[in-house]
Amino acid sequence: DPATAALRATAHAEALALSPDRLRHLFVDAFDLRMSQFGAWLKLHAALRYVAEAARKPSITDAAQAGGFADAAHLANMARRMFAMKPSETLPASFRFIAV
Repeated sequence: DPATAALRATAHAEALALSPDRLRHLFVDAFDLRMSQFGAWLKLHAALRYVAEAARKPSITDAAQAGGFADAAHLANMARRMFAMKPSETLPASFRFIAV
């Protein structure tokens, strides 16, 4: 997935002449968030955006693939960890999502 592939610390660290550990440390200092957590948010955002822009309600598997998750279970586990809800509960039928 292009969005999460860009988060690989090694390539960015080499471009900045830093060690990957130092880059991760600077990222946490700047954003108070680990790079892996940021990557998870990007994946969830991509999955939610896919659901919001779909002409009809897509399956959880389709949303997981659009978000770059390994499978629907991976998306479900991430949603439960971050929102304490199943993916099907996060977007009720009347919900309108505006992607920014």
